[in-house]
Amino acid sequence: MQNARPTAGIILASKRELCSRLGGEAHWGGLALSRLLIVDDNDSVLFAMRGYFDNLGYSVECARTENDARDHLAAEPYDAVVSDLSLTPGNTEGLEVVKWARERCPGARILVLTAYGTPENEAEARRLGVDAFLRKPVRLSDLHKLLEDLGHQYSDP
Repeated sequence: MQNARPTAGIILASKRELCSRLGGEAHWGGLALSRLLIVDDNDSVLFAMRGYFDNLGYSVECARTENDARDHLAAEPYDAVVSDLSLTPGNTEGLEVVKWARERCPGARILVLTAYGTPENEAEARRLGVDAFLRKPVRLSDLHKLLEDLGHQYSDP
């Protein structure tokens, strides 16, 4: 990807490349994916991810804090939740988001992103039921593909 540029730990491709590689609607097991919650304390990450997934047809909501995420999860169900592990320096509030998401949206696919994860954090996230624990930087196209792959696993009998 010649035109890719890193932004806050996430690599963005050019609009032309996105259209050619990922054109069309987001799908969740053959059905249009309707709801995605993104939780991150970094405004640049939220801006990039919201724009990217909006353009693919996702209905995206964003939260900057654990409490914001809880409010969103209490109000509506989500098909997928993508949360940063650390929403304040040195903490792991993303694990609390995972607990809430799993409780409120049992069928949702949950992904945790982190730049500072430890094996212990990953083990705890897996114990809580995350579907993927990813280290930043993550290409948005790879994140999209993972969501689609997890969606197909979700829909298979």
